[in-house]
Parts: sequence; C-alpha cells; structure tokens
Amino acid sequence: MLELLGFDQLLVIKKELFDHLGRLVGCAHFQVSERVLCLWNNTHLVNSGCLSRQLAADLLPKIFAPLLTKSENHWNTIVEGLARSVQKLYQEFDPALYDSCAADHEAGLLVNLAEERITENTLDKWAELEQQRAAK
Repeated sequence: MLELLGFDQLLVIKKELFDHLGRLVGCAHFQVSERVLCLWNNTHLVNSGCLSRQLAADLLPKIFAPLLTKSENHWNTIVEGLARSVQKLYQEFDPALYDSCAADHEAGLLVNLAEERITENTLDKWAELEQQRAAK
C-alpha cells in the first residue's frame, strides 16, 4: 500500500505514518520490529517513497531513538543488523541531519537525567523533613 501512495497523498498522512513507524520500530516484539525495518529494503520506498531522502527530516527524528536502541543492544541479531543498516542509510543520506538527531537524543537523555536527579533530591528533602517532624 505504501508503494501506491503518491507524493501528495503521502504529505497528507506523513505525520501519522511516521509516528506509527517510530512506534513499530520501537516495538518490544522482535517480529514487529523486524518486519517494519525490512521496509527499508524496498528500493521504491527508499528512493522515491515514504522512506526517501526528501522526507528524512520528518522521519528520522521519529525513529531515531528506537532505531538507536535496536541497533545497539537488541538480543535478536537480525533486528540489530537491520537497525544498523537503516542508521547507515540515513547517515549517508544526510550526515548533518543524523548528527542533529543524535545531539537532540543525547540532550534529551541529559535532560531526563537532570530531572531524575531533581526528583531524587526533592524526595530526599521530603524524607529528611519527615524524619525531623517525627523526631519532634
């Protein structure tokens, strides 16, 4: 069905489609991830369809985090290899975009870490106050 979409039709549904592809790539079930990652083996989709260079700026940010997770430490070697292949494709398509997504991902991890530390500090302070109140 994706092969039959015209470019104008694709532009209408790209946000929902790319959100969905991101969820599928990140799916916990390895067969779902494997099947969706196999889409990048379709030359029509990669050359002129929804996975093409023209739409990489819209697609890559949606799939970057789950793709990175699958390529680095997935227990299934096929999923891991397919994810690495897709990463390499987008690195070659647009290295600047790929680096930007990597930097955004890293920044997001740092923000999450900072938020966790703030939460831990807040909980520690509340526990300390509770101990002080109980001691009185």
